[in-house]
Order: sequence, then C-alpha cells, then structure tokens
Amino acid sequence: MTKRLYHIIIICLAAGVASCHTETSKPESETPAEDTYTELSEENLKETSTEIKNLNTEWPEEWRAGIIVSKEAVENYGLENCFISDTISDKVFERINGISYREDCPVKRGKLRHIRLIHHDNDGNIRLGEIICNEKIADDIKEVFKIFYESGYKVESVRLIDEFDGDDEASMRANNTSCFNFRKKTTGSNLSKHAYGMAIDINPLYNPYIKKKTGKIQPLEGKPYLDRSKEFPYKIDSKDLAYKEFTKRGYKWGGSWRFTKDYQHFEK
Repeated sequence: MTKRLYHIIIICLAAGVASCHTETSKPESETPAEDTYTELSEENLKETSTEIKNLNTEWPEEWRAGIIVSKEAVENYGLENCFISDTISDKVFERINGISYREDCPVKRGKLRHIRLIHHDNDGNIRLGEIICNEKIADDIKEVFKIFYESGYKVESVRLIDEFDGDDEASMRANNTSCFNFRKKTTGSNLSKHAYGMAIDINPLYNPYIKKKTGKIQPLEGKPYLDRSKEFPYKIDSKDLAYKEFTKRGYKWGGSWRFTKDYQHFEK
C-alpha cells in the first residue's frame, strides 16, 4: 500500500466517525447551557427569591387573614381598598356568633364594624388582616393601621379572636393582635373593654400583662419580655409608633397603669 493511499483511507475513516457522532448526538436544545451549573452568589439568590415572590400580582379571591400578598398586588388593588370598614355581614356573623359574640353581648351587631387591613410582619411580608371593633373607633383603627403599613411598622398577626375559639390566652401566645371579644376583665367580674369592642391588644406575646400584687402574667410565655429595658421585636414603649398614634387619639395605654402593666393594651 502506498503512503498516499494510506492517508486517504485514514481521512475517510475519520470522516465516517465524525458523521456517526453527528447523527447520534443529542439535539442542541437538550444540551445543558454552559452556565446552567454556575453557582449563584448569595446576593443573586436574594434577588431571585424576591422576583419569584413578586410574580403573583393578582389579589386573592377571598380575604383571609394571614395570606401573604406582594407589593405589586397591593399597588394593583389600590392601597385605599386595603383598609375598609364594613358592617358585620351574615358571612362574618356566622364566624363570630356564639364565640366572640353572644346573646347577652352589651354591643349590638349593628354597632360593630369588620375592618379589613394589610400589615407587615417581622420578616417583611405583607399580610392580610381583619379586626372587629366598635363603630366608635373604626376610623381610628383604619387610620392607625394604614400609618403602620406606610411606616413599615411590624405586626405579626391580625386575625379574629374567633380563629382561636375566643381563647384570649391562645391568641396572645400566637402574638395575635385583636380587639372585640365578649369577655370579662383579666381580674374581677366586670366586663372588659374588649367586650364593647373599645380596646385593642397589639403584639401581645412581646407586650404581656402582669399584675404586680399577684405576679400573674398573661400570656405566661411573655415572661421573658417583662424586662422593658431590653430590646426585642414588637416592643411597645412610650417611644413606639403604636403608643404615639393611639394616645394622641385619646386612648389609654395599659403600660402606664400603676398596679398592673398591660403593655399590649390600648382602650378608649
């Protein structure tokens, strides 16, 4: 075999192998992109997470306290529509009748208002919330919570006490902010201001109740937050926005009481 013929055979064999490889290789679309496995930096991960979170710009079909909504959804829905006060509808009344509302309730159904609102939690999420209060303070509640939202003030949970079966202790342990609940005072036999829908408890786990004479604490899980010289989330003091906004509207703050401290409590 001549040297020239040998080279021709080698070239032909190489071409055949290349042709065979081309026919059996995967289509380009199935081949992973070169940067598919590039490790994302922490900053990129945060940006990606934010983009995914903000993809849902649709408003929920049903207003359910606790649902997280995006900033875009709020903008599309309209901020003014996120703070609404209504009379107690039949649907809402079904949820509260026999729990926070009873036959001997001192406030008639027609004097109560159901408020829908939005708020920031400590993780920066925007959540739906709802409160039932006396019609006399409905505008105050709307105004203050709108200021809370616009200021980025943190309120962990705003759900009706009825979702806790009317159990004030359970609601406080969950750090849930609530208003109307037909019940007696923590001590004594008189009705609480909550029974009239004229008091609100804000972030109660971190702003507990304590009766100095007996040492009674509510909720008991709030004991670590009795030292008001410490800094911690949701803390209410005389410098706090909640204190400023409610007291300037004529509310009394339980944190100012002499023999009992109720740091969560504002009443009118």
